Amino acid sequence: MNGQEMYNEVVKLATVKPTPQMAKLLPMAFENALAKVGNDEVRTYFWGDIKRSSTKLSGIFTFVLTSQKLIMSQKNLMSSTVDSVFLNNITNISKSKSIGFSKLDLETINHSYSIASNEKLIDRVIDLVNEIKSAPVKSSVDSFEQIKKLKELLDMGAITQVEFDAKKKELL
Repeated sequence: MNGQEMYNEVVKLATVKPTPQMAKLLPMAFENALAKVGNDEVRTYFWGDIKRSSTKLSGIFTFVLTSQKLIMSQKNLMSSTVDSVFLNNITNISKSKSIGFSKLDLETINHSYSIASNEKLIDRVIDLVNEIKSAPVKSSVDSFEQIKKLKELLDMGAITQVEFDAKKKELL
């Protein structure tokens, strides 16, 4: 998926339609955010207005939620801004309502953000962040123990080298 496709999808759900200028800039902002995804899995994406922040970020941004972070990207006529929040640094996430819109309130170890957006999207982001944060973390000790046991099976001839290599790659 590219930035234009992401933009086309989120506009369908938008309660406030973007201006013609935003229609040009938001796909580029999504592209900038996608460049920061790396090997993470994209879970959802949306656009919203940062109403309040303990950082210098404000205005209309695109947001890409991955399996590890929330990427925030803004594209203006003259500049671009991309920032991210690692999900394990989120200390509180909630929804609040103001007159005419809903806000995603996000607190991290160092910063806080209040992002106005579509209520359904906010609910989805909160659910996904909570799901990701509550998922059991795979311990590297467990992986090494499994590899050690697989090596024993390989040495006994119970599995082939190809099977061992494939499972080792999966565990690492």
